[in-house]
Amino acid sequence: MSLTSSLNDPSSAMSRFLSEHLPNAHDLLRDCRKRLTHYPAPVKPEIGPDQRQEYRTLGRTIDHRLRISLGAPTGQPIKDGSYGQLSRMTAGRVPKSSTRCRPQAW
Repeated sequence: MSLTSSLNDPSSAMSRFLSEHLPNAHDLLRDCRKRLTHYPAPVKPEIGPDQRQEYRTLGRTIDHRLRISLGAPTGQPIKDGSYGQLSRMTAGRVPKSSTRCRPQAW
């Protein structure tokens, strides 16, 4: 289930957690928006006439980033991709300190 659909459902575990731990979310949001006025506006990528924004991909990326930062399991594709990127960055020579990142160690 996506994070967005969880947030849209007031009975979801995520919505209940946020309601319990952030009971004054409106105050928090107002404060956050006030602080963001000091920063430049986000850049919106330009797209061609036959293209559309990939909001699903962006949503999935944010969802995975949140899961990773909260320590939740992300699934084998993320693990394989992380190991593959590490392997490419090190030309296949994975440092000994990173052996726990090898797929067989999971």
